[in-house]
Amino acid sequence: LNWTPCFGIDASGYIVQEDDNSSFTSPVEYPVGSSLTKPFTSKAGGVYYYRVKVSNAYGARYSNVEDMVVGPVTVTDLGTLPGTDYSIALSVNGSGMAVGYCVKESDGSHKAFRWDPVTQAMTDLGNLGGSVAVATDLNEAGDICGFSLNVAGQMMPCRWLASSGWTITVVTVGSGWQGYANAINTARNIVGQRISAAGARQAYLRTAFITQGIAITQVDGRAFDLDDTNSVVGLYHKASDGSLTAWHYRSSGVLTEIGYGCAAGINA
Repeated sequence: LNWTPCFGIDASGYIVQEDDNSSFTSPVEYPVGSSLTKPFTSKAGGVYYYRVKVSNAYGARYSNVEDMVVGPVTVTDLGTLPGTDYSIALSVNGSGMAVGYCVKESDGSHKAFRWDPVTQAMTDLGNLGGSVAVATDLNEAGDICGFSLNVAGQMMPCRWLASSGWTITVVTVGSGWQGYANAINTARNIVGQRISAAGARQAYLRTAFITQGIAITQVDGRAFDLDDTNSVVGLYHKASDGSLTAWHYRSSGVLTEIGYGCAAGINA
């Protein structure tokens, strides 16, 4: 809890009041002297109300009231798929559905999974015929994106749509291109990295109508996230000096360099 100084009052110090109701009928008081902050840790779940009191011989004055909600934290073991050794969850939506992958250590194979919060069960999402499948992200409707090796050993972006019962489908990102899908939005559009037969690596945005390469003049472009307006963030290495650069791409076609580093997420 932090507050600003109370000027014009000759007082010995501040007292933080805490209560479980906004009327402060039975407050707990924490004298803090001249400090302008009071840390709180390990609070039990519930709603807490706070105000700061300052007083002198003429009476007391109080700050505005602020409330804080502390929710209980529950850690759930998602388990593993049969025949695998450990699991890694990569994304979760508002309903608690989670996606990720399980690994079999003996051969390095990866299995994409969907974990259902209702059944508390993990489901194998399948693959394109190869030994690797990873589910990277999902939207609020439960539509999932990721990537999988096919029988030819090519890594391909893919989706598992809730409306199809989460059947795996390849997402084409250009003739002859392989790649990865890193994020999916409400409209089921995805972003990621695509790789040409010649080895060129390029960030892409895949909508229902077109696959659009982003920052094609740069090297090793990667798109990591998008919002529902199809604004995209990611990274690339500048062709001029190889420096790592974070960027933000707007659906209008405007690309803005953010600076050195990686932009991995974008909010609504």
